[in-house]
Amino acid sequence: MIVSIKKRRLPLILAIVCLSLLPLVFGQVLRGFGVELWITNNNPDAVLDTNRSSMTFDPSAGGTIRAFFIFNVTDTNGEDDVNEAGAYFNLTLGTANPQYRSNITCRNISKVPADNKVIFNCSVRLKYFDNASSNWVINFTVADNNGGTAKNDSRRFTYNTLSSLSFARSFINFSSLNLGQSNQQASAPLVLNNTGNDDFNQINISAATLFGVDVTSESIAASQFRINGTNNGAGNGMPLTNGALTIRGLTGNLSLYHGHTSALTSYYDTIISAKGNQSLYFWVDVPSSGISSQKYNNTWNITVINLP
Repeated sequence: MIVSIKKRRLPLILAIVCLSLLPLVFGQVLRGFGVELWITNNNPDAVLDTNRSSMTFDPSAGGTIRAFFIFNVTDTNGEDDVNEAGAYFNLTLGTANPQYRSNITCRNISKVPADNKVIFNCSVRLKYFDNASSNWVINFTVADNNGGTAKNDSRRFTYNTLSSLSFARSFINFSSLNLGQSNQQASAPLVLNNTGNDDFNQINISAATLFGVDVTSESIAASQFRINGTNNGAGNGMPLTNGALTIRGLTGNLSLYHGHTSALTSYYDTIISAKGNQSLYFWVDVPSSGISSQKYNNTWNITVINLP
């Protein structure tokens, strides 16, 4: 009897145990959410190679020089990620009236795959009248194919001072003159060209007596000649002597500043009348006696000075 009773109650006991293991659920909501993972682009890095790029340059009198700058660009995404066509550099000096070379394209390019590196060999022509300074800024910019950029403007270079003078033509000529004529102007002025980047705020002339070519005992004294820098009319210039004289302008000394007509700035336009050149005008009073018809000549000298 006892055994039969246990068999009949077993299903009920198991059912009760199973029900007690089920959780009580009153409500349930299911919603999804997105999962994003961003792999960011590594921007390139640009460095001026100072071992192969000169930081000092000398102007060439009346001409230009080619300055070279080499930049090493590395990109951890690989050298092919560097946008070679998007590389350029600028050179700038000053802020108020700056001189600059802008958007210079770097054309000589080579790759070093083992270092994820691209080498940009850039060049620019510097002109003789570019300002002398040790604070020219080198500004290089490069982009990669994902829009990342690298900019390097931490380096400076020096453009040295060049003091240089030339003449458009190295003589003045008084032709077809007669005895006793006064206030006779030379056929053309003597044009001084500043072929460097130094500024001269004093111009001296050293005149000398002219001697006859055929009859050397005959001469015309330097005091018979006059000079000015404005072509301000016959006889209004400064009389010359056998020695150095400083040429005066309308106010102060006559000057010769560096510059070029294709590179004017507001500073030169408003303050300085002579930009890279200065004309000197000459007159002569021919003696009325004591000399004969022949050619008279000698060598005179011009000295330009940058006063301290």
